[in-house]
Amino acid sequence: MRIAFTQFTPPFEHGLSETAYLAYDDWYAKLRRHFADQGHTVAFVSQTRRGELLQLSWQGYQALFFPVINPKDRQHDGRLWYQSPAAAAWLKQFQPDILHVVGTGSEMAVQVLREAGQAITFLWERTMPSAASLAWPEIACADYLLQPNALALQTALAAGLPRERLFLLPLGADTETFRPLDLPRRYDLVSSGNLSSQKQYRFVQQLVQKHNLSWLHAGGYVKGKPYRRLDDWLHSHHLRRIGLFRGLKQSPDGRVASARFSHQRMPEVYNQGQLLVHPSIKEGSARAVQEALACATPVVGLRQALPWVEPEFGLLLDSLDALEHTVRALLADRERLAAMGRAGRAWLLQNHSFAKLAARIEELHH
Repeated sequence: MRIAFTQFTPPFEHGLSETAYLAYDDWYAKLRRHFADQGHTVAFVSQTRRGELLQLSWQGYQALFFPVINPKDRQHDGRLWYQSPAAAAWLKQFQPDILHVVGTGSEMAVQVLREAGQAITFLWERTMPSAASLAWPEIACADYLLQPNALALQTALAAGLPRERLFLLPLGADTETFRPLDLPRRYDLVSSGNLSSQKQYRFVQQLVQKHNLSWLHAGGYVKGKPYRRLDDWLHSHHLRRIGLFRGLKQSPDGRVASARFSHQRMPEVYNQGQLLVHPSIKEGSARAVQEALACATPVVGLRQALPWVEPEFGLLLDSLDALEHTVRALLADRERLAAMGRAGRAWLLQNHSFAKLAARIEELHH
């Protein structure tokens, strides 16, 4: 069988090189390797800002990064607009039996789905859909739509999409890489994700300042108190871009720290926290939450973003008004935190192992 995976949020959007992106061993990378190991002909197609095609042989499959012809024309109407006509042409010539398009919201997804020929096509939704996103043209072009959680599935059904085109396919975490480590949990709180307004980490920062909590954030450099202005300047985008001060940013007392960490170091991050706080307004599979659970770190988040979280291993809030009380109560009960951590890892192993995901994808292929 010929299987193609595409990802049109290209590596440079994540600040990664092509090889660093391939080395990031997430679910999609594992699926590519899994089907290649089974003897299928597997290709991965994405985009690059290089002026020419980059083709790599990687873990048993081909990885092709096609040049973007409009690198300055990033976005239109909230959708990625990077164009790589050669990618669509190559996929048409490859003639896959199965085409996985990972992520909605890109014009390239529309192009490759429209030219998919006889391939069975799967479009992966990675975040919570909305009425607007469910009207995007790629939705109508795909044979099947894979939804990251039950609420996303219900939203798609409410928008009028037929049930036979929809599949619930929650992602989990790599429970071999993400596991409890013999490390001191030196931070009260950990968090992970970009520092966009949707993630709402400013509320965590306020809580940390008010109660002098220790906090480690992965995914960006937090600005403002308790950091000094000098700390903010030393870790500014300009200095980081020219190769300076890319390490850990710490407050003067060392109790608050933030940085960008490699995928390989994220298990250390989660294992250093008593509690993961994830105040995001909207999520799909919420990889950070699942990785934390795999490391036996319990979570606090918003019900609207994490409806699948069970009270045995996480507490869900209807609003962030309850964040302060909830976090302080949990931090005061370390036995409860430890029990919740154990329960979270057990739940993840039972419900979201990679073996279960791979078996489900194999069922869909047939």
